[in-house]
Amino acid sequence: MKKCVLVIACVCLSLCACGGNDGYYYKEEEIIAFVQEHEEDIRQQIEAAGEDEKIEAFDGIESVEDRRDTEGVVYYEYIASGLMTSSLQAGFYYSVEDKHSSRGGASWAGGYRWSEVPTQEENLWRYEEGDDNYYITRKICDNFYYVVAGN
Repeated sequence: MKKCVLVIACVCLSLCACGGNDGYYYKEEEIIAFVQEHEEDIRQQIEAAGEDEKIEAFDGIESVEDRRDTEGVVYYEYIASGLMTSSLQAGFYYSVEDKHSSRGGASWAGGYRWSEVPTQEENLWRYEEGDDNYYITRKICDNFYYVVAGN
């Protein structure tokens, strides 16, 4: 009986983490609205931060990873759900060069073994690794990109 309950709980958690087709654009409208509302404050914060200074998260942001020195981006994680092997992470990144990046999101996503997949939409890029890992990024405005990564 305990095993049955445990299996059902694991299946439910996995389904919640995957989010079905909606997972591909997880919280996109909400994240875009956040960036539009705080764009100037975020720009000022990034410009004011020196190389060795930590960029603080805004209210509503889970964490900030400053990767300007390696990938040329600052990643803001807005929301994450699921477990390690079945999760979604969504947020946005600031690109110093105003170019989309395969390394702008979750630290595990968009690595060197990932392949870019053609999309039909302008300003939308998709990367995949294997059958179940994906990374999608879309331009919001100058220097800012929405990003979601799932596995």
